[in-house]
Amino acid sequence: MDNTNVIIKPLITEKSTHLQNTRNTFVFEVNQDANKHQIKQAVEKLYSVKVADVRTMNRRGKTPPDQAADCSHQRVETRRGETGGRIDDRFVLMEVASYQLLVASDGNCNQLATGN
Repeated sequence: MDNTNVIIKPLITEKSTHLQNTRNTFVFEVNQDANKHQIKQAVEKLYSVKVADVRTMNRRGKTPPDQAADCSHQRVETRRGETGGRIDDRFVLMEVASYQLLVASDGNCNQLATGN
């Protein structure tokens, strides 16, 4: 898998910002088929940093309330024929050794600089 296909986008939330400031940990949405070794290699090559730790989480998607009986976790059609629910996704908590990742407000990782 190509390094650019492994990492989908950084996640910028209150919790991820807190993790950046306190634990030097960054959160990315990654490809579901990528394993920890591929994720680590992709971050190290794309951002020229040394990764200390990789933790992954899989989040199962939700279905709309009227489709819950199907026990399907992929996108489903609602009564009006619209697509509803949320698809499965995967996240990674990446602890970086003595580096700081600067993330733009539009969600793009654009710059790296050494931290304190």
